[in-house]
Amino acid sequence: MGFRASFFIWALGLALVLCTTHAHAQFDKKRWPKGMVVPSIEYTDLSGKAWEPHQLKGKVVILNFWATWCAPCLEELPSLQTFQDFSNSNDLLILTINVKETPSKIQQFVSRNGYTFPVIADRQGDISKKWGVKLFPTSVVISAQGKPTWIVEGPVDWTGKEIQEWIKTR
Repeated sequence: MGFRASFFIWALGLALVLCTTHAHAQFDKKRWPKGMVVPSIEYTDLSGKAWEPHQLKGKVVILNFWATWCAPCLEELPSLQTFQDFSNSNDLLILTINVKETPSKIQQFVSRNGYTFPVIADRQGDISKKWGVKLFPTSVVISAQGKPTWIVEGPVDWTGKEIQEWIKTR
């Protein structure tokens, strides 16, 4: 193979890598539907901590619905962890909700990957139904006043600049 052919293949490979990197966040963000009932947050996470509405007052809450079998979820979770790690705010809480998997499988996955955000096991899928989740990952951004503002379907790069604007909406 000649130099030109080798260079062309190398350049094509580089272009594919760069395009794949920039295609990371393919999501659909929409406003919480008017008139849709807001489920109460009364859950217990895998560590045994109970989460109740009075603990969430004054905080922006991100509810993130995911599963270990979901490739886009696996793409998104590291950036969600980074977002939590670098958010120096006591006014922000990330609650993740794993859908239809056993607590032991979830705990093993979370430990293996070093995730430290709270994880709630939605063993039967009831929580995700109440929140209107139809695909994974889905995140619901809830304002500090306790009102859902955004539903985001698909993987998000939570380290992106636009995220700061989403959570400022109060």
